[in-house]
Amino acid sequence: MRTTPAVAAVTREAAEHLSPAAPHLPGRQRQALRELVADGTLSVDQADAVLARLDAAAADRSAGTRRWLAELAGYLGGTLTLAGAAMLVRLSWHQLSRLGQVTLLLAATATLIAAGVLVAGVPWALRLPAIAPSTARRRVAAVLLAVSAGTAAMAAVVAVTDHQAVAGGAAGLLVAAAGYLLLPALPLLLAAATFSVVTGTAITGDFIGDSPLQMGLALVTVAAVWATLGASGVAAHRSAALAIAGITGLVGAQQPLGEAGAAGWAYLLTTLVAAACLAGYVLLRLGCCWRSACSP
Repeated sequence: MRTTPAVAAVTREAAEHLSPAAPHLPGRQRQALRELVADGTLSVDQADAVLARLDAAAADRSAGTRRWLAELAGYLGGTLTLAGAAMLVRLSWHQLSRLGQVTLLLAATATLIAAGVLVAGVPWALRLPAIAPSTARRRVAAVLLAVSAGTAAMAAVVAVTDHQAVAGGAAGLLVAAAGYLLLPALPLLLAAATFSVVTGTAITGDFIGDSPLQMGLALVTVAAVWATLGASGVAAHRSAALAIAGITGLVGAQQPLGEAGAAGWAYLLTTLVAAACLAGYVLLRLGCCWRSACSP
């Protein structure tokens, strides 16, 4: 179908009246739409609709970049603040009594927890249904709560004189696990995994023995706990929990190699861990297939 000069003139005139309200869209894209209207490929209404949709997408990208930069600035600001506070504490640490040191670390822990709650949102922390933290706020809050587990562990280590590793690991694990229950996020899961390893090996070393075989059995036990949490769905990050279990189990299975005459235990534990990983994979795959087959 050929366009007559009169129709083309009207179309070009209509293209000049194309909506200019697209502040996030480059000028060359607006010009391309005007040309499509001018040659009759699009109507003015169609071009306005395309223009609005493209501008909205560009605005979303711009907002995403700003959110990422704001989140990065938050991480950098928090890191610099902690570094400055750590420097001040280091200068006066030895002048403080044990009670003063514990009080300072507990205050830091409480401050980090309060900051995490504020970042996530008070309604969320009180379990009110109105507000759920956004992705960026969730990550920042999770990092703050994970760091608070570290300061809680330090406070416990300073507070006691015996079994310091057990006390520190248990305190860090308690805070990290409580934070994960309130805000399931990967930083808190990793913090809980770290302190679970510390607690398990410290209990074994203080109350059972610290030979490589005993340490290896302790790590394999910790791995079994994480495998149970991941496979049962108690841990929201199932894949991460299972990965933690596999890595911890393999590391533990290799520990007896450091003890004379215990190499056979290392091979046995490695075989058992590998068999458990394979069995877990098969069971999870069968479970997925079963759910897919039973779903309507």
